[in-house]
Amino acid sequence: MGKTGTAIAPKVQILNEMGLPMRMTNTPHAAGNRFSQELNSWQPQLQSADSEWLGDRDTVVARVQDISRNDGWAAGALRTKLVNILGAKLNLQSRPDYRALGPDHAWSSDWARDVEGKFRTFAEDPDYRCDIRRMQSLSGMIAVAFLEYMQTGDGIIVAHYLSNSNGYKTTFQTIDPDRLSNPNNAMDSDAIRGGVERTKVGRPVAYNFRNGHPADSFSSRNPYSWERVKSHTKHGRRKVIHYFNHQRSGQTRGKSLFTPILEKLKMSNRLSKTQIQAALLNCVLAAFVESPVDSGLMADIFGEQSGDEGLGAYQQGRSEFHENRAITLNGLKVPQLFPGEKFSFSQANHPGANFAEFEKSVLRNIASGTGLSYEQ
Repeated sequence: MGKTGTAIAPKVQILNEMGLPMRMTNTPHAAGNRFSQELNSWQPQLQSADSEWLGDRDTVVARVQDISRNDGWAAGALRTKLVNILGAKLNLQSRPDYRALGPDHAWSSDWARDVEGKFRTFAEDPDYRCDIRRMQSLSGMIAVAFLEYMQTGDGIIVAHYLSNSNGYKTTFQTIDPDRLSNPNNAMDSDAIRGGVERTKVGRPVAYNFRNGHPADSFSSRNPYSWERVKSHTKHGRRKVIHYFNHQRSGQTRGKSLFTPILEKLKMSNRLSKTQIQAALLNCVLAAFVESPVDSGLMADIFGEQSGDEGLGAYQQGRSEFHENRAITLNGLKVPQLFPGEKFSFSQANHPGANFAEFEKSVLRNIASGTGLSYEQ
């Protein structure tokens, strides 16, 4: 109680999720201000690497594959990245560290030439024995895996050992990343996520592949059955090569390179089509003839005739008039109009005067997201 006998209200503090007093105005970091006009509606949630991606993965990948098929800029970005990284073919340049291994430099050079020759025999075999399907060279298989990595975020190759092979016994198989999923489409858990079985520390121990693509209606194998493949053989040799770009700790599956730019890429594609359609419409509609006569005036002009009959008589008169007016002057036709007609040209304006600058801005964003220069 104060001297005058009035009660003093206790101070009220608002606490945050940590139990600490919440700052209502200024914060040490402007980016952390929850009440500023610019940021108060921007409240994203903290999520783990897998929880933020695995739920959206199928939708995003399907959209990326669609834009890669139908948009020239996306298809060009894929081809350019492939040429820049892989080139015409895959070459081995063996450089053994003879200082660490013991022998001299001459041994190192001889060993390198021998290994490079054997690699060329294996990788460029005309019978494609490096491919379990006997359809591609090693360079072709790497190219397919890289394009799938660009679109889906994952590049997957499984190594096989064929005991009855008449050449090198090791062969490889590219696997569509869409086939990597939890058996029976089970929910993700700590033990298995996105089809990858993990230990408690997160080390992959096995991969579960559908026997057919989930959308392949022509497959002879049941797409609702899965095959479990261990990541390594019992001798410790790697069996599943799963490559993706690690962006966060604990990440299990890769994220498509097009993910941050997909929305702008789709908007650019849609706007480009709209601009082309508008420009084409302007080119097709060159000129037209206007007539001020309406159906009401028809009755006054043709007396008892009215409606469609009067309009039909008027149109027939116009047709006969133009058929008999083929007047030329020095080889050039002199146009004549029926009484009341007016000749007008359509405006050949090019729509979207700022479209070119807008497209450049979008392409710079796409180039930055894919790791290419704007010129590429």
